[in-house]
Amino acid sequence: MEWGNEEYYKRFESKLEPFKNKTNKILELGAYRGDSSKFFSDKFLNKKTSELHCVDTWKGSVEYDEDFKENEKEFKKKIKDSKFPDKITVHKQTTFKFFIDHFKEKKKPYFNLIYIDACHDGRCVISDAINSFKALKLDGYIVFDDYGWKKTKHDYERPKLAIDSFIRLFRDNIKIISKGYKMYIQKVKEYEF
Repeated sequence: MEWGNEEYYKRFESKLEPFKNKTNKILELGAYRGDSSKFFSDKFLNKKTSELHCVDTWKGSVEYDEDFKENEKEFKKKIKDSKFPDKITVHKQTTFKFFIDHFKEKKKPYFNLIYIDACHDGRCVISDAINSFKALKLDGYIVFDDYGWKKTKHDYERPKLAIDSFIRLFRDNIKIISKGYKMYIQKVKEYEF
């Protein structure tokens, strides 16, 4: 398997079984080196009108101290080598800016699968979660990566606090599909903002 850790991606793929062989509108917040982007392209974009939107600044955030210019080059190579590069749109901007632009254009929920793996700071994650919920179609999934991540000193700089808060606040509108290092939730009821 060309994405790296074969077992990791087998588990990931099995959790996303409801999206196999369907027309998917996927949003990936935090594209990093492109491993998950390539995975989504190769496994979930086979239908004619499927699309993947990748959002990243390639500037890093609280959790990283590395060369993001090299990460962006690697991302571009993986996208080029993926099965459906023509179905991928790259948005080089913050997730916050992406959603401002998105909501100006799309007045109704648009995506059926959203993967949140951008800035890990809890303050970013809660913003991404709420905006993702608004942009997600009914019965769609939000997948939070790094639920158990502990690389920073303060809990507010980790995804868990934000994810737990989001789940509590939207408990009547979501269903937890799976909880582990990744958290999979399904939108089961709209909430009007």
